[in-house]
Amino acid sequence: VQIFRAGHSGMIIICNVRFKGGDNTIYFTIDARDTSCDKTIYIGGPITGVENENKPAFQKAEFFLLSQGYLPINPHNLNHENAIAMIEANKREGKEVFTHDDIWTAYLMEDLKEAQTCDSMFLLDGFDKSKGARLESLTLAHYNKNFFVLENDMLKKVSLNVNLKVKVQL
Repeated sequence: VQIFRAGHSGMIIICNVRFKGGDNTIYFTIDARDTSCDKTIYIGGPITGVENENKPAFQKAEFFLLSQGYLPINPHNLNHENAIAMIEANKREGKEVFTHDDIWTAYLMEDLKEAQTCDSMFLLDGFDKSKGARLESLTLAHYNKNFFVLENDMLKKVSLNVNLKVKVQL
């Protein structure tokens, strides 16, 4: 299943390809949906260190939120070309070695920009153990956004307990 967005227009196209049995029959469905009146919800959760970057959990949340009338923003589907451009610019300036942190930071900056435009945030299991998802949720809490989790196959609004510990090194 793949979701395509037409910029920020609110129009999405959902493509679903399924293979059936031994006769190799292919079923292909396309659903075009105008979601411009829907509320946007950013999906936050662990990516780094999770098998397949946790894409199945993000995709499952994305389809569930679509079925509930939301326009979900899945960080796996974002255009990270500014992050990639920054990495390429650093390469041209002679920085040959890129650490995971360099790439992670560049991608997170793009994700945070998109997350701030959303009305609310959907928290995947384990978000509280993810440095990136914690930063995203802290940022959205600063803007008084709503937070939701999935409980018993239903969206549940939750309050986010934000405890920010700052270590100052002199």
